[in-house]
Amino acid sequence: MEFIAENLTGLTPLQFPLDLGNNTDLGLNPNPDLESAMNLMGVLTPELDVPINPIIAEFTQEDSSFLDTVFPQEQFQGFSSVKSNSSLLGRDFLIGNETTDNFFLNEPSSYDSLTGASLAQPSAAKEIVFIDPTVEDYQSLMAGVTPGAEVILLDATRDGVTQISEVLAQRQDISGVHIVSHGGPGSLQLGAAELSLDNLDNYAHTLQSWADSLTAEADILFYGCDLAAGAVGTAFVQQLSHLTGADIAASHDLTGNAALGGDWKLEETTGTIESAVVFQNGVMLSYGSVLASFTGNQTINSATFNEDVVISGDVVLNVTGDFTIGNIGKIVGDGTGPLDNLTLKVDGAVTIGGLIGGGGLLDLAIEATTINILEDVTISSRQVLGNDFLNNNSIANSGDLTFNASTITLGSGAQLLAQVETGSGFQAGNINLNAREEKNTTGGDNLLGEIFNSTTVEAGVEINSATLLGNNITINSQADLTTLAEGRSDDVKIDGVRVEANAQAQVAITGNSRIESSGNLTITADSKVDAKALTEAKASGDTALDAAISLSDIENSAIAQISGNTTLSTTGDLQLSAKTDTKVETTADGTAGGGNAAGATVAVATIETVTEAYIDDSVSITQAANIGVAATALEDFDTKATSTAGGASENSTDTQQRLQENNAATSDGDISVAAALAIVNTNRRTKAYVATNETVTTDDTLEIDATSSTDSSVQADATATDNNIGVGVAVGINRVEGINEAYLGGTGTITAQEIDIVSKSGDTPSKFSTEAISGAGDTNVGVAGSLALNLVNSNQSQALLKDGVTINEDGANVNLTAENKAIYTAKALPKPEENNSSKVGVGASVAVNVANNRTRAEVEDGANLNQANNLTLKANSEQEMNTTAEAGAEGGIAINPMAALSFSDSETTARIGTGNGLNITGDLNLEATYQGKIETTAKGDTAGEDVGIGAAFALTEANDTTNATIARAIATEGEINLTAQSVTDNNTTANASAKGGKAEDQDTPKDGVDQQTEQQRSFGNSQKSQNNSQQTSAPSAATSEGTVSVAAAVGVNLINSQAQATIADNTTVTAGGEVTLKA
Repeated sequence: MEFIAENLTGLTPLQFPLDLGNNTDLGLNPNPDLESAMNLMGVLTPELDVPINPIIAEFTQEDSSFLDTVFPQEQFQGFSSVKSNSSLLGRDFLIGNETTDNFFLNEPSSYDSLTGASLAQPSAAKEIVFIDPTVEDYQSLMAGVTPGAEVILLDATRDGVTQISEVLAQRQDISGVHIVSHGGPGSLQLGAAELSLDNLDNYAHTLQSWADSLTAEADILFYGCDLAAGAVGTAFVQQLSHLTGADIAASHDLTGNAALGGDWKLEETTGTIESAVVFQNGVMLSYGSVLASFTGNQTINSATFNEDVVISGDVVLNVTGDFTIGNIGKIVGDGTGPLDNLTLKVDGAVTIGGLIGGGGLLDLAIEATTINILEDVTISSRQVLGNDFLNNNSIANSGDLTFNASTITLGSGAQLLAQVETGSGFQAGNINLNAREEKNTTGGDNLLGEIFNSTTVEAGVEINSATLLGNNITINSQADLTTLAEGRSDDVKIDGVRVEANAQAQVAITGNSRIESSGNLTITADSKVDAKALTEAKASGDTALDAAISLSDIENSAIAQISGNTTLSTTGDLQLSAKTDTKVETTADGTAGGGNAAGATVAVATIETVTEAYIDDSVSITQAANIGVAATALEDFDTKATSTAGGASENSTDTQQRLQENNAATSDGDISVAAALAIVNTNRRTKAYVATNETVTTDDTLEIDATSSTDSSVQADATATDNNIGVGVAVGINRVEGINEAYLGGTGTITAQEIDIVSKSGDTPSKFSTEAISGAGDTNVGVAGSLALNLVNSNQSQALLKDGVTINEDGANVNLTAENKAIYTAKALPKPEENNSSKVGVGASVAVNVANNRTRAEVEDGANLNQANNLTLKANSEQEMNTTAEAGAEGGIAINPMAALSFSDSETTARIGTGNGLNITGDLNLEATYQGKIETTAKGDTAGEDVGIGAAFALTEANDTTNATIARAIATEGEINLTAQSVTDNNTTANASAKGGKAEDQDTPKDGVDQQTEQQRSFGNSQKSQNNSQQTSAPSAATSEGTVSVAAAVGVNLINSQAQATIADNTTVTAGGEVTLKA
């Protein structure tokens, strides 16, 4: 037997005999090891000047016993497999490529180390198969080729078109060429080249040469996904057929595993295809992948990939349905030429369970409804040698990673990598996670005469124990909901509308997450609601029924959260923010029904907003230029009910229940009927805080900011009621609970040059207003014609340094600022006279205004400060209250037919609580200021002679405490200034009506005026959810002759105002400068 080898330098054939019968002469033992055998054949002999590669090894069948002896199977453990005792799947030892060619063959064969292709000696085979080595599990495909076909494995490092041409040039009369590779519409990956419609002209001469090796009826079959898809795919197939002169078959969908959406049908053809699919049935059934490669702008249906998806050039992949990368799948670049970029647009869900990155893949953008990155998945835009994308050094700039969906989830162990190592000279890529959902809905379902519109919008980013490394990292969640439900007067089937709107935007970074940015790190949750419920009464009705009902039930939340054991580091700024913007309009319009409309109108809104940005648990921030944590809530509510012309005689169970639930009453009793009822109940929670148990370090400023701005307006207008059938009672109720809080807490250590903790109103004061206007209806209305309840039971603004936290930075300036500004308006009015008409609003007018304010800037008990420079605490409260009640026409028995009641409780505090002594190098300033203005007016002269008998009653009860306090030892090199200031302007006016109060008779108590005062105070306090009044009883209405039993007008002003600047008992204060206390 004879080995023939080539001198790779000169390609000169070298021959040498091998005496197979004389092992001794060859120096062979009966079972030499693999290395000795390879050395013998010149493959692994490093000392040879000219490397020898056996490319042709001819053995007869009887030689197989020698091979079994010299090269037993167990010696080939480094190879991928052994085909038989005398053949194996091995490796090209010159270029290092794996190959499935037979190194030793029973039949003549060869392997070309230069081209990477297996070059069988020219044979009688009429069909030839070319397989690209990037195809997943190409070994199975090679083993499953039908007998008689020749198989060639392309070299991934060389132009595949050229390789095919070289092989065909050595063949004649080929009837079928089968090409297996990753494909896409109008493109095919062949070795290091991409053959596409765009570059067919460049290969025209080469492709035309194929015809020299083909029969006149030859077929070329392409096994690659979507090659013939779309217009570009069709054009590609037709032009290729024209160039080669062959009939072409290709697929317009996925090729391969059926479970992955593929098949082995080549649906698009030119000419008549005589060649059959070249693979045996068994391999087609068992093959576990599809043959996908993409270039340009392509569209596919839902797909799941458990193999390599190759991206070549700038690719836009449009997917109808869902897109999944399985846990053994990958998305990679083509590894050649310019870097590759992928934009994936999916109208369904994206699930990523396998690697994305490598092979020159640079920028990645994904758009989908949802994006779910499973546990331990790596997505990388880094350019490195090897596959260790986390640790290997960069060899080029990293690309950007951009994800857009309604929800984005990163599982435990997932990695988004776009970093470069420090000092590399390369640029890191940006990471953008944008969760957004937007809906705009109108109308709704008709449920028993009510339009029901229920809409939920949720946008969220959830990062649980994942890693993000890059330049600028932006994580954003945005929910945007616009909804409208409208019932018009000409729709006889609709009596009311109901809108339920729920918007949620959330970013949650939890677990053992790690985020490092070489630029800025920005995390935002933003939720916006614009909801309208609008109803018009029909042109008919029944005074005992509800003519128009509008109901709004709104929830709006934005939460940006960093929790768990997360570690953060950024060379730029860290900004964490949450924002809600809530607009709600709720209107029931009875005037649209015209003069024949009758029945009550009801507008009720229930609104809850939650806005929070926080860092808690054991989060560690090791580096940041500046840190900002901000929560902002903007609210605009408009609730209005306008009565019908016919008014209401008695209300339905639904309206009566709402009156009872909301405590619609005066001091004379409950209100059981209303022609126009408008109610809003709001609950607002706005918080920004840092409360970690680990270290927080910034080079400059830590700022924590909570801002709330509310404009809530309620109007119940019964002026349209103008007959003697139904009553024109108007009831408006505005009930508010709200807290705005910024604080620094936890047990961690804070290092910063400046710390600003701010809780404030918006650019303008918040506004809370309620107006009720009675109509000229039935005079038998009972106790009230108009009732306005403006009840702001909790309006808190707090900037706090909480118990347990330690601030440890020499020379840091610490500023705590709490601001609370608001205007409160309540008006109860009758319908005014128009054009000398004697018809005015009927019934008593009662306006109640309640405001409970708390404004605190405080270093709480137990909080620690070490070596701060300047420490400044400012609490500033500005409150304005206007309450007006004007008498209407007589409508029943009321002790006070016009009553205006104002209740204001304000606490303004700048305080350093108890705890360890503070050492300060600069100045200490505590400032608490309160400015209040209250106007309370009861007018009895608006209704003329029609006014009811009774006293005009106006009451103002105001309690404000303003304190600047030090309750622990202080030592400072600078000054200490404590200022507490309270400025109030309170005016209470009661104007008697034309009829005055009820005359004294034998049943009139001697202290009748005092009893009226206590009755109204008791009623007003019953409307509060909190009662901070420090006044136990009102002074008696008395003269030197005794108490007053009756009066036409009663005005009571109960004011308790305190301002104190204090240093607690047994507290030592040491200052290098002046110590000043002002109150």
